[in-house]
Amino acid sequence: MMSYGRYSWSSQSYQSKSYHSECHSGNPLVFTTHDGIEVYAGGSSRSGGWWKMNPLPDFAMGPDSEVRKGYSQLLEMDFPDYGVPRDCTVEFWVALAADLRERGIKTVHAMCMGGHGRTGIQLACLRWHLATEEERKAWPDAHTLITHIRDNYCQKAVEADKQQEYVAKM
Repeated sequence: MMSYGRYSWSSQSYQSKSYHSECHSGNPLVFTTHDGIEVYAGGSSRSGGWWKMNPLPDFAMGPDSEVRKGYSQLLEMDFPDYGVPRDCTVEFWVALAADLRERGIKTVHAMCMGGHGRTGIQLACLRWHLATEEERKAWPDAHTLITHIRDNYCQKAVEADKQQEYVAKM
């Protein structure tokens, strides 16, 4: 079992990509890292959720109130709706990104209920911390990074001001 402060987890065609004219549904692929880690996302109220993927992702994460238990590769986060994750510092995200690589994780799923605010935070933080220094140059500030996530996933990603501020700090 790997621990990230208060958070811990122990040690598989996906639904088709959703082209979001209005909003996303299912579990679309949001980005692939330079070393081949595919990051998917979705909202449980929008036909998404790691348990709907076939095969299942190597690793899934999200608010403890939304992710379903019963999967050994699941990170449950203390993460209130319209809020930010509690006790997840920069060090948490750095350790998580390093651990995903160390364990050879190739598919990650990030989620919350609606697949917007909290999912957007996870996506932005994963995108930044899984990127190379060269890739990071494309996102000189949090606004540019959030816009990148919105352009590749959903325009509603990272909803609240405090969520945008959190991404800026991470």
